[in-house]
Amino acid sequence: MKNILIASMVGYQPIPTVVYDGTRYLVFWEDSRDGGAADIFGARVLNGTVLDPGGVGVLTSSAPERGPSVAMGPSG
Repeated sequence: MKNILIASMVGYQPIPTVVYDGTRYLVFWEDSRDGGAADIFGARVLNGTVLDPGGVGVLTSSAPERGPSVAMGPSG
C-alpha cells in the first residue's frame, strides 16, 4: 500500500473519508487551513496522482462544517 499526500497546508486536516468507484478515489476531510471554523475540502486521486493538490473547498462558510461523509450512487 502506498501513502499519498493529499493536503499539506498549515492547520488541521482531520477526519478523512474516501470513496472509490473502481477507477478513481474521492477524498474529503475537515480543514482549518484559514485558522477559523473548519470547512470541508475534497480532492480526486487517479492512479496515485492527486488531481486537486491541496484540495478544493466543498463546503465553506463562516459556520463550522464537520464530519465529512461521502457515498457513490449507482451511476458513479
